[in-house]
Amino acid sequence: MKRSVYIYLTLLFFISALNLQAQNMPYTNQMDQAYEYAWEKNYKEALLLFDQVLEEYPDLLHAQLGKAWTLAWDQQYTQAKTIFQQVLTSEANNQEGAKGLAYIALWSGDHASAAKQFAALIKQNPQDEALIMAWGLSQLNTGNTKKARVAYQRLAGLQSPEAKALLSALQGAPGWMEVETWGGLSALAQQQKLGLRAFRLAFNPNQKLGLWLRYDGSLSLDGISNLQISNPIPAYFVGGIIRPNQKISTRLEFGIRNLPDSGISSLIMAEQAFWLRESTVLKVGGLVDFRSAPNFEHLIYGGFAQRIGQHIWIEPAYYQTIKASGQGNEQRLSVGGKYHWDSGNEIQLGGIIGSYKTPADISRSSISGFWLHYQQPIFKRHWAYALIRQESNPFGQLRIGAVGIRLRLEK
Repeated sequence: MKRSVYIYLTLLFFISALNLQAQNMPYTNQMDQAYEYAWEKNYKEALLLFDQVLEEYPDLLHAQLGKAWTLAWDQQYTQAKTIFQQVLTSEANNQEGAKGLAYIALWSGDHASAAKQFAALIKQNPQDEALIMAWGLSQLNTGNTKKARVAYQRLAGLQSPEAKALLSALQGAPGWMEVETWGGLSALAQQQKLGLRAFRLAFNPNQKLGLWLRYDGSLSLDGISNLQISNPIPAYFVGGIIRPNQKISTRLEFGIRNLPDSGISSLIMAEQAFWLRESTVLKVGGLVDFRSAPNFEHLIYGGFAQRIGQHIWIEPAYYQTIKASGQGNEQRLSVGGKYHWDSGNEIQLGGIIGSYKTPADISRSSISGFWLHYQQPIFKRHWAYALIRQESNPFGQLRIGAVGIRLRLEK
C-alpha cells in the first residue's frame, strides 16, 4: 500500500534536488546523497547528511522536509511530526508539511484523522492521484469500504495506476457485514449428504477487529476418524480475529457439537499468524476438545505462506492429532499453490499425504488426496466460490463438491 507513496516521495526528493542544483548551492551534493540514501532505505546515513546541512543552514526548508520524510519512512513518527509542524508554523500554507502530517497519521494507524487530513488536501488538489489513493486507504482502514470505493472510481476515471493498487486492497478487505454460505454434496463409501455445508455471519467494525457466528455442517471437522460416523456432525461457533498491527493476527473460536458416541463436545479453535515480511506469513494453531478422557481429541498444526512474484503463493502445512490412549492418531502434510489475478479471480490447487493408525493396526494406513478451489468476484464487491475435493483414507473414498457465495455489505 505504501508503494505509490514511496514513488511520490521519491519524486519530491528529486525535484528538490533539481531545485538545489539550479540554485548552485554548495550543499547540493550532500542533499543529493541524502535523498539517495533515503530511497535505498539507508535511513541512518541519510539523516546524518541532513543534519550536517541543517547544522549550517538550520532554516533550509528542503533539508527540513527531507529529514522529516526520512524519519517518517523509518517509522520515527513523533520526531517526523515535530518537524512537519515546525515547517507549518513558519509557513502555514506549506503543502508538503500538511501532506507529511497526513501520511504520518495513515502510517501510524490514526486512520480517521488521516482521512480528514487527506480530504482537506484533496479539496486544494482535486486531481492529485497520490492523495486520492491515500484517502481511499484511510477510509478502507476505518472500515468505510463505500468511500474507499469512491476513491477507486475517481482514480479509475483518471486512468491512474493507483486505481489498480486500491482495487486490490478493496478486494481483500472485509465488508462491514458479511454473509457467507456453502452448499454441496459429500460422499463417502455408501454415504451421500446433500445440503447446507456452512454458514457464516460476520461483523467487521474496522480493519483490526472481526466478529462472527458460524455453522459448520461438514462431514468431517477435525479428523478422518469422524468419517466413520454415519451422520454429519454439525458444529456451532462464535469467534473473532484481532489484528493489532500489520505483523500479527490472532483468531479465536468457541464452539459446540453433538457427537453420537459421547454427547456434547465443547471446542476451542485458535490460530496465530505472523507476517515475517510482506511476502511471508507463518501460522500456528490448533483445536482443543474438552470431552473427558478417554474420548478427547485435539489437533495442532503449523505452516507458512510464501509469495513468489506478484501473483503466486505457496502454502505448506503439517497437521497432527492428539488423542487419548487407545484412540489412535493421524498425521497430514498438505502443500497448496494459489494464483491470484489482478481482477480478483483466484485458483488454488493442493494435495495432501498422511497416515492414520489405531492401536489395533499393525501398520499405518495411508491418506492421500487433492483439492481444487476457485473464487470469482461479482460486481467487484461480492464473491462466488467452487470447491472440489477428493481423498483416499482408511474408511473409503471421500468426495466433496460445493459452491458458495460471500456477500460483503458496506456502510
